[in-house]
Amino acid sequence: MIVVLVVLASIGCARLGGEAFQPTHNQVLPLGPDMMIGQTFRATSAELAGADLLVATFAQPADPAGKLEVVLRDAGTGQALRTVTVAGSQVPNNAWLPIRFHPPVTAPERAAIEVRWTSPRPIGLYASAPPPDGTGESQERLTENPYPHGTLLRDGEIADGDLAFRVLGLHGGRALPRVILGLLGGIASAVRGRPLFGVVWLGGLAGSVALAVFGFRRQRSAR
Repeated sequence: MIVVLVVLASIGCARLGGEAFQPTHNQVLPLGPDMMIGQTFRATSAELAGADLLVATFAQPADPAGKLEVVLRDAGTGQALRTVTVAGSQVPNNAWLPIRFHPPVTAPERAAIEVRWTSPRPIGLYASAPPPDGTGESQERLTENPYPHGTLLRDGEIADGDLAFRVLGLHGGRALPRVILGLLGGIASAVRGRPLFGVVWLGGLAGSVALAVFGFRRQRSAR
């Protein structure tokens, strides 16, 4: 019972399941020919079945002659594990674009998604990244990074920030330890720098444990 309450109290701080999920964003990164935007991440699953990208077409349909190429790589060795191509006519505006791997891919220790677009009419990928001047509300939002185990890639180079990005994994035997570590890491990231949130969260957790102990004692007394 206590374990369940702890998990429920933790859901507001980290995504149960542990997979990479970066829903926040503060800008759209343009993507055109001869450009690459990507994301590194550590999977908690034994296999990867896909990823979702938050894309934009700048208020007009994406060029139907364009092609979006998504490559999943082993970030350690550079080996391409799977390539998926999406027709421009299937790229939505301001919506999540599902990328699926058929069949699922055995997850490397550290993976990378690379995204390229062939048309001269650019599309965009939503991201949480520093503004050019490094100031303002966007910079504040970046420090509240719910996804500390990966980073943005721009033209093959590591960059500050993260894509608006989520992973679809198929859990296997190695998932549980990473899920727990990811949950604890997410809680620590959420509490850090927000002492009021930490006090409220710890108070709620303590209350949950106290209620569980009280209920257990009442149950024993009734016997």
